[in-house]
Amino acid sequence: MTRAADRLAAVPAAADLTARMSVRRRRGKIAYRCQTAYHTAGSKCRGWSVEAGKLDAFVWKRVMGWIADPDVMLHEARRSRPEIEAGVAVDLSQFDGRLADIESERAGISRLLGRMDDFAAESAMARLSELGRGRAALLAERDEAVRRLEAVKAAGKAVEDVWAEIKRLCPGHR
Repeated sequence: MTRAADRLAAVPAAADLTARMSVRRRRGKIAYRCQTAYHTAGSKCRGWSVEAGKLDAFVWKRVMGWIADPDVMLHEARRSRPEIEAGVAVDLSQFDGRLADIESERAGISRLLGRMDDFAAESAMARLSELGRGRAALLAERDEAVRRLEAVKAAGKAVEDVWAEIKRLCPGHR
């Protein structure tokens, strides 16, 4: 492995660092530099830099390996799908809990509304409107989470379908 690849392999969760990476020209070459040390208190990162050409070659070699061996992509899709689905299920559960809380508060306010004087009723109506807006926003977020879950399932199915087609067209392929 190249020195750049060694450096990349030594960085845990390198993909998480992309938000903290800068691109600079150094000695006539373009380099990627980790900025984590400058943005995260107590970071052990020393702000290493890697020549862009070396890192790009390393990354493209890995990408080409994945393309040449679809088993890798299929394995990753199968491995990560339950994790993603579980995360979305937790999100949906939290949305449902927050929606239930809103409905409970709305019901309580509605029961008390008839017994309130005009001043208190005005405040209660304002709160009901606020709860309605919050409910609408939560429903929109929940719908987006459902769409993400459906997209994950569709992507997993697409990978399975592509792999089945590869096996059909190339019977000698693993």
